[in-house]
Amino acid sequence: MDEQSGDRLNYHSEPSSIASLEDDQSESLLHNTHNISFLDIENQQVDDIGLDHRELNDEFLISDKTFISELHISSNERINLFINNTINFLHKAFISGPQVKVDPIYQCTITSKFAALDRFPFRIYASVSLKTRMVALALYLIVWLFVVMPMILKNLYSLPEITTKNIDRSDFNLNNTDIVQLSCRQFHNIWEGKSCSKCLNAGCCLGDLRKFDKPMLLSTESTTTADLVNYSPYTVDDRDIIIKCPALCDSESKIYSTMTTGLETHKYISYVVGGGLIEDIENYEHLTHSEQITYPYRADSFPCAAALHAGLISATHGGSARMSFVSSNDKTITSFDSKKGKYFSSVGFNSTFPYSFIFKSLKDSKNESGFEIIVKNCYDYRMRITLVNILFGIPLMYFYEGVIDYVVISIMAFWNIILALDPPIILDNFNPEATSYLFSVGFRRLLPLAFVLYTIWRMAVKSTLNKNASPIGKILLWYFLFWVSIMNNLTFDKYLTVDRLLISDLKGQISSILTVLIIGSILIVCVLIQTFAVWRTGKLVKYLSFYFTVIISCVLLNKIPGVTLRIHHYIFGLILIPGTYTRGFSALLFQGLLLGFIINGVARWDFASIVETDGSLRRDDPFYREDLRPPVFNDYDRDLQALSWIESASMFNIEEQDYDDINPNILDGFSLIINDIERYRGVNSTIYIPELIKLNPDFREFVETSVAAMDGKPLELYLRVARASTTMVYRLGDYTNAAVLTWPSGEFIMPKPGVS
Repeated sequence: MDEQSGDRLNYHSEPSSIASLEDDQSESLLHNTHNISFLDIENQQVDDIGLDHRELNDEFLISDKTFISELHISSNERINLFINNTINFLHKAFISGPQVKVDPIYQCTITSKFAALDRFPFRIYASVSLKTRMVALALYLIVWLFVVMPMILKNLYSLPEITTKNIDRSDFNLNNTDIVQLSCRQFHNIWEGKSCSKCLNAGCCLGDLRKFDKPMLLSTESTTTADLVNYSPYTVDDRDIIIKCPALCDSESKIYSTMTTGLETHKYISYVVGGGLIEDIENYEHLTHSEQITYPYRADSFPCAAALHAGLISATHGGSARMSFVSSNDKTITSFDSKKGKYFSSVGFNSTFPYSFIFKSLKDSKNESGFEIIVKNCYDYRMRITLVNILFGIPLMYFYEGVIDYVVISIMAFWNIILALDPPIILDNFNPEATSYLFSVGFRRLLPLAFVLYTIWRMAVKSTLNKNASPIGKILLWYFLFWVSIMNNLTFDKYLTVDRLLISDLKGQISSILTVLIIGSILIVCVLIQTFAVWRTGKLVKYLSFYFTVIISCVLLNKIPGVTLRIHHYIFGLILIPGTYTRGFSALLFQGLLLGFIINGVARWDFASIVETDGSLRRDDPFYREDLRPPVFNDYDRDLQALSWIESASMFNIEEQDYDDINPNILDGFSLIINDIERYRGVNSTIYIPELIKLNPDFREFVETSVAAMDGKPLELYLRVARASTTMVYRLGDYTNAAVLTWPSGEFIMPKPGVS
């Protein structure tokens, strides 16, 4: 040992000898310090350097605490160093991006021919002046408008006309025939839809087709004023109605609120009950007209959906059909059987319904020289208009730079939705005000959308559709996926079994849960792909901060009482599209799709709120409110032929509240529905069926003719009851599920729990 080693050993100045111990030895020493004999250590060290241990005793006792402290510091430093190194590695590897930041522009070099096509527009840029290209663009847009505008104007303004061939118009009473333009779910001129079941005897549903040809009900001691008012002594006019139907009724006729037929509750189907083309017309016993070609459809069926079910119109271009309510006068129709149609199957109903309609032929199929009724201007051009716009957009995307592509394509797609593909209001060529209002709605939505589109351009699209972007890539990736989401009613809405991302809706469609899982998995993969592209640019921290803020904001919005968070598809696009601010393949793939969602959502549904009230989300479904719960059926007394119900517990001690404009305190009576038509509204909680039949002639005729038509078989009546206002027709609570009363034998089956 050298001379310097003879100096006094000092643990304060020389801790390195301790720090150099193995990690496991240091850790053992830290946990067992109370077992260490510091005297032994001192003696050993002092013997090595020839010092008297007594000279060091006091100093060593002081320095042993410092020794332990040094061990603690060393261990913590190692842990902190490890953590810091790990964080730095993760930050460099996953957050800050690679050392060399890259955002390559996608070039289509699949084959040499594709590469040549991809470079061709840039040669045009170099050889043709900007002024010449702008003149060519203006001329191209003019040609585009000249091609597409005649179809748009024909769709919006051309009135349907009836002409005949080989017949006299008077033979078919065509001079008195109505032409009605309908939507796929509507027939307000004749039947008011779901609300008709809540109008006594459906008296508010048939419009001017009612013919008052029965004797007026005479007043007696037991007849009330309400009985006289509600009495409807009419039959149904047998005149024809020509209906003009739009395209896409195979999907647009689906119902999104519950409809009840007997014991069954329906949702997310095309609502058509019964009907179908007659298979053996010679032996059909309910033939009400020589030109009848379909079985009767229940009157609350959607007419255009029924015409599509029968194969009388097209799903792609609509058409016209000749319908009549003359079958309503045949009271011997005792059921409406489910039939498989051209596009979907109808719903079945195994009891009687007071009204129905049929379809008649527009031409004589048995005789080539026979009659033919021709209805002009019933062709729906929306699919042609959309196809023309798609095709005209391709050269624009190929030859021009991104800003021109973006502006022209976005505005054109917006008006394509408004005027053709999916108009936000019901069109009616017979009402010029409707078309004017359509333009008004379009411009009202376009102005705020223009500011949104400008922001999106600056935040995302400007980078992706840059001046050097691949023309082939823009068309095959960005443009075509843009149209996939622009045509949302033909793509996602039509083929995905998901209505809204709400727990209540997902429970109603079990298949939608699987769909959501699949879409969610695909979305996660897409997000990871684009996240990698953003990471390569070194901007991942910026976007992670943005999306963290978005997530926190959505969580806070969802905590607002009385409202539900609703991520509409335009909001979905707005949230995700900033993350596509790159120039590669993935940005082209996702950005057009997201932009299409934004434009489609605003054009069709406006800027719908990100939070919505429970009432607006309810649509026309039951309230499921405690204070609007229906009464409970008590039982049916066979001897007295009396039906009774009792008030549910929730009907007492009601607080002053309003839900969807329904104040529970105004529900002072009850509504009884029999076979989906209201037959009683009043304050009595016990109804004697014979008395109800006697005082309601419309119901009496219905029951008597139905029983006679059953030919000895029991007539099943489906009964539902709700609380209702006796003075306001459409003020009702929830109905019970259907109970079944077999008439006249009196067997009674209680309803299943729940409301309808």
